[in-house]
This record gives sequence, structure tokens and C-alpha cells, in this order.
Amino acid sequence: MRTMLEVINSIPKLLKAQVAQAPALKAEFSDLKMTHVVMIASGSSYNAALGAKLFAEEKLNLNIELFYPNYFLHHVFPHRIQKDALYLFISQTGRTKTVLHIIEQLNQKAVPTAALTESLASPIAQAARYSFPIGSQNEPYLFRTSGYTLSLVTLYMLLLQLSVNNQQLTQPYQDYYLEELRIVGRRLPKVIRKSQRWYHQHRQTMQNSQAFIFAGGGELWATAQEAEIKFMEMVPIITNSYEIEELIHGPQNCFHAGMTFFLLSESWADVNKANKIQAFIESEITPNVFLLSRPIKTNCLEPHFLGQNFTNLEYITFLQVLSYLTAQDHKRDLTKTMFPRLTKYLNKTV
Repeated sequence: MRTMLEVINSIPKLLKAQVAQAPALKAEFSDLKMTHVVMIASGSSYNAALGAKLFAEEKLNLNIELFYPNYFLHHVFPHRIQKDALYLFISQTGRTKTVLHIIEQLNQKAVPTAALTESLASPIAQAARYSFPIGSQNEPYLFRTSGYTLSLVTLYMLLLQLSVNNQQLTQPYQDYYLEELRIVGRRLPKVIRKSQRWYHQHRQTMQNSQAFIFAGGGELWATAQEAEIKFMEMVPIITNSYEIEELIHGPQNCFHAGMTFFLLSESWADVNKANKIQAFIESEITPNVFLLSRPIKTNCLEPHFLGQNFTNLEYITFLQVLSYLTAQDHKRDLTKTMFPRLTKYLNKTV
């Protein structure tokens, strides 16, 4: 089996191939003209949806709602179903039991359903009215890296196409955004190498950390949440994530020197907050607080990511590599879950 680092290294090629599928995606969704999209997803798929939400609302004039499947099934369905909305399900395995049940119920109500999955042969892809593969091509690990990135890329592509369908976005602008995705893909090998170098420079800190805390502003809040999951399930270790300002609305009371902090910021307002939070943690708690930000240089970390949109793809790649290398140093076997007997008590897949 390939190592997870090899899977991460394959992401640039997979991203390029997926963007090349834009004509096929257009053909699948050409008759959909909806400004309201309800996204339903779990885990990394939920974080991908959250990562695309801000771009869709601010740049594409789409109204996005986002729910976990269990919450949607028991607290939204059936009383808040809207027939003028697209119900979009993101499931990398395509086998989540609750998601499949929701699609079947929505189909009975004749509302449009769409699925983004790794395989079109999966039960969820088969059940949805519209479906499209995310392009991760049989990712070998349960702990998703390429699957997360390709889910996010495919979401961007689909939301762009919906905006074109709605005549909110012109074809030249769609082409521009797709080219930006390609540019980000070409940047990822450099990001991967930079992350590996950074890890080896901070290896002792990463090995000795008792917990990891991630905070992000804007779309990087979703990136922080995905990093939290990656470190928790792969290392494994206690983690948590916050919107950048929420980090100091109570959580700071449990901070201690055994923690390692990553602050992700892109807009100047968030950078300003992140700088002040970093100064507080560094002075009062631990020097192990690292700021990831394109707009400024710091003495902790200088990613120097390029591009105007979709830079969250670069930030998460940096953190995916860190989570893998940290797990390796903890002697974690990433081919196995920690508790395989969980399915004896509760099985979430079909």
C-alpha cells in the first residue's frame, strides 16, 4: 500500500484531472437553476462543505445551508423541506447509512437531490437524482487527505456551475476561477516540501505536544476544523478547533504549556487578531504557537502561499503533511482504526 504521504503527493495530479472534468460536470448539472443549496455531510465532508460555503455566498450569490445528517434527519426533515432548493450530499465513501435514508425520503417528496462521492457505483450516488465523482480514485486510507481536498475542489466546481446556470456568473469568470484552481494545484508540491521542512525543524515540539489547538478566520475556520479531525484521528491526540476570535472567549482558561497552537488567518482583520492572540500565548503560556498567514511574515512560519481564491487548499495540505508526520513519529498504523469493534455497537455505513 502507498504511504499517506504518497497519497498527499498525488493530490496535485488528481486536482488537475478533476478540474479537467468541468465539461462533464456541466453536462450533469446543466438543467439545475437554483440559488438555494442545502448541503448535508459528516466529518471531513462537512468541513469541505463549510470550506466552500463562504466563497459560494460572497462570490457566487448562492444561499447555502449546511447540516450534519443526523441533525437534518431528526430536526429539519420533513417540516422544513423546500422544493426550490437543491439538496446536496457529500459522502466520500458513498455509503453513510443516514445520508442514504435521507436521500430516499427526499426522493419521495420529489425534491432535487445530488451526491458527490468517490464512486458512482456507491449506494448514495445511485440513489441521488444527480451525482458526480470527486476524483479521489480509491483513496486507500480511512483518514482522508486527497478525498477531503478533492471534495472541496468538486464543490467549488459545482457551485461555480450553478452560478453560471443562474446567470449570476459569466463564462469568462467561471474560466478564471477554474484556472485559479489549477494554479493552486501547481503550488501544492512546494507546499508539501515546505511542510516537511517545517516539521523536521519543529519535530521535538510536535512529538512532545500533549494537545493541539487550531483556530482560523473566515474560510480557514473550516480548515482549522479539518486539521483538528486529522490530528485527533491519526496521531491520535486530543485536539480542538475554534473560529479565530472564539479562541479567547473562554477556551484560554484551559491553555497550558503542553499544548501546541496553530492560528490560521487570511483577512487583515483576522491577521490582526491572530497576531495579538499569538503574542498573548507566547508571552503567558508557551512559545509553541505558530501563525499561518499569507499577508504577513512572522518569526514562526512563513508559508508565502500565492493566489487570491482557494488558498484554503494550500493551508490544509500543509497541515495534512504535519498530521501524517506526527502520526508516523507516534508509531501509528494508519491502515487500522483504533477501535475496529465499534461496528459491533453502531454501524454508520451500508
